[in-house]
Amino acid sequence: MNILIITPKIPYPLTEGGKIAQYATIDYIRKKHSIILVLATYSIEDEQNVSILNKLWPEVTIEKIQMWNNLPQIKNMHLNKMQIFLPGMIKYNLKKWAKKLFHKEKNQISSISEIDSPWVVQIAVVKNRKLIKELSNIVSKHKIDIIQIDLLEYIDLGLVLPKEIKKVFVQHEIKYARLATLLKTISTVEMPFNSYVLDFVRSQEINLLRMYDGVFVFSEEDRNTLAQDLPGSMVFVTPFPVLDNFFRPIKTDLLKIEKLIFIGGEDSSPNKDAIEWYINTIGSKVRKRHNLILHVVGHWENETIEKYEDNGLVLFSGFVEDLISYCENSILVVPVRIGSGIRTKILYAMAQGVPVVSASIGCQGIGVTDKTDLLIADNPEEFVEAIHLIVTNPEMTYSMVNNAQTLIRRNYSQQVAGDLRLHYLNEIIGKS
Repeated sequence: MNILIITPKIPYPLTEGGKIAQYATIDYIRKKHSIILVLATYSIEDEQNVSILNKLWPEVTIEKIQMWNNLPQIKNMHLNKMQIFLPGMIKYNLKKWAKKLFHKEKNQISSISEIDSPWVVQIAVVKNRKLIKELSNIVSKHKIDIIQIDLLEYIDLGLVLPKEIKKVFVQHEIKYARLATLLKTISTVEMPFNSYVLDFVRSQEINLLRMYDGVFVFSEEDRNTLAQDLPGSMVFVTPFPVLDNFFRPIKTDLLKIEKLIFIGGEDSSPNKDAIEWYINTIGSKVRKRHNLILHVVGHWENETIEKYEDNGLVLFSGFVEDLISYCENSILVVPVRIGSGIRTKILYAMAQGVPVVSASIGCQGIGVTDKTDLLIADNPEEFVEAIHLIVTNPEMTYSMVNNAQTLIRRNYSQQVAGDLRLHYLNEIIGKS
């Protein structure tokens, strides 16, 4: 089978969930089928990362579309001209524009924009003509059985792909499902406007998904959500793959808790909301009770770091080279209140034997059981008590992390996830 994969994220280095999911899946499938991977580059760093992938995956044909020579033109462009560029290139400028626009309507979307503008209502932007032209040339020169597109930034590319070739979309997160959870956290926005925004986003997303012959999601919850608007026969659940080398033997001496860990960058609004919730509600209680500080791994803006660096509750660690070692003797906390899809951080913590405390939304779709695989906490009191239980009850913690690792190995290994993805691809192109 010849599979063409188009993604807006270069799946290396493994710094975020979307990249890890793509890397782990391609890494398994490349050994069984022919893959053509289409990647656009916007910087010298992107070029270097593509070169690394070429060495790691000699069997994969990587088609590179170089876009980064356009970067100097972007800085002072007006919005209507900027829309021809990809989301990753215009995100910062669009945020500035959206903040100004949305705050004109203080009783409408201003509160939302503080958390997630402008991506609250934006599914995709019109792409650069060079990208469309070169993508069309790449498709025409290869013999392709099926095309796979990952991530919402590229969902609209289904419009330019040949209708005679089967195509699937990998839905890492349902935009309107995430928005629905976001709206629940905002009380200052009137309900009629909430409904309008939610229906607006849903209609965009669903109409674009209808272009595809199949949609892959990572959880039954997401499948059920999409099945309300799409034929159930075109939505498939394929597990989020965990790289084999992340599984680690569970050692009791690593369960002596010395710190709390949160993994995720500020560019994801659920992460920002989670950290602010932790600091404002339970950070001081946890520090007072157990003298534990929350170590935040990932990229955060200097403004945010400076705002909280002196409170003694959090430590912004930035990028961590050896995340497995860094997470030893810790608890992963996931006070996430917004989003859909699967939390990569939980899967990988469980594979490594790190105990987890999560809100219900944070661990949805993984198939975990409270007090068996992790502890679920949905309010400040429950979060503080769950951390206390793990710190003071090593026997319970040892049993819990063993159960969790078994669950992840059974349901989320590269082989399990990769074989199921291949099964569905074959089913869609009619070979099964």
